[in-house]
Amino acid sequence: MSLADYTAEGIRNSAPKFLKGQIDNTIRGWFLATFLKEAKRIKLKDNSHTINWNVKCRRPAVYTSRGQRPQFVQSDNNVQLSINRARFEAVDKIDRDTMAINQGETQIVNLAETKVKDLVASMFEALATAIYGDASADSTLLAGLDTIFQGTVTDDNDKVAVPSSGSAYGGRSMVLGANGGTWSYNLGASGRYNTGISADWPEGSGDPQYDYLAPKMLNYTGAWSATKTWAAQCEMLLRRALVFMNALGGEGSAPGLHMLALALYTQFQDALVGRERLYISDYAKSLGFPGTLEFEGAMVRHDFACPAGVGYSLNVNQMELSSVYDDLFFLDGPTWSIEEQAYLMLSGFHGNIRYNPKYFVKHASYTA
Repeated sequence: MSLADYTAEGIRNSAPKFLKGQIDNTIRGWFLATFLKEAKRIKLKDNSHTINWNVKCRRPAVYTSRGQRPQFVQSDNNVQLSINRARFEAVDKIDRDTMAINQGETQIVNLAETKVKDLVASMFEALATAIYGDASADSTLLAGLDTIFQGTVTDDNDKVAVPSSGSAYGGRSMVLGANGGTWSYNLGASGRYNTGISADWPEGSGDPQYDYLAPKMLNYTGAWSATKTWAAQCEMLLRRALVFMNALGGEGSAPGLHMLALALYTQFQDALVGRERLYISDYAKSLGFPGTLEFEGAMVRHDFACPAGVGYSLNVNQMELSSVYDDLFFLDGPTWSIEEQAYLMLSGFHGNIRYNPKYFVKHASYTA
């Protein structure tokens, strides 16, 4: 074997260590991925063809007995959601001329390590961006957060958006009442949060199947107060996100993390700093993110990848990032190509993210 062959063998033996070490390093530079990892919401070796899971949409019916013999009916209280797996890749190579310049096994192995680090960094950047994306129109894409936030308002003053007609996730409609059920209507037309529905939702009460797959979308330019801006209403909206989630999802279902675009984050800071102390999250500090704010028990954090003008309130226990492989990314190569006259390497991801949409909130400006 030539020196190049021995070198390639050395790279192949070392590459998994490069990959693992770089994933561990990079994942701590991306807040949401770190949080998912610490909350044990990353699933590896998930190698089924599609991602399927059950969601409880109703409870067994309750009947007035009136002293009659009970009629036993088997209830069907779950529906199954299903999404495809997304796949994306990054590639690099070490050509013959580069190997000639970088003489010696150590130099070439070091070069290969650098290239693996760059590949993984590129993969993380792509994943960090895609996690906020929308795959509702293209199921081959990563099912980012905006896949579940397909909302509409009837009037610009509406406080909340509701799932749009035809909106679906995992093969099931997200439209309020699409799976049956009713909701209270005690607030009347003037008290509705969305003028397009005859219901108090997200206040009031109703059947579980009415909103079992509906996320909450709070319109921060809606008429929550006289001054219809995020800066004026952000505290109120983050509180509403916590209250609505606990009320409609049960105690303990409230989001533990508010992810905000940078401008929304700084305006939130400005809203608090003049009147009350800014609390720092000890938990976020333990993850390597000192300075992360805490507001009424939930972390508040800005994210470079978060789209401008929006924010998300997340219950990460109701989401899961999965990968087909033993690690989040896989690495192929280096493999010599006669056609390319180079050693080729490829890093890729094959998996997706799944959610239970009713436990998630989006903060955005919605217009009719």
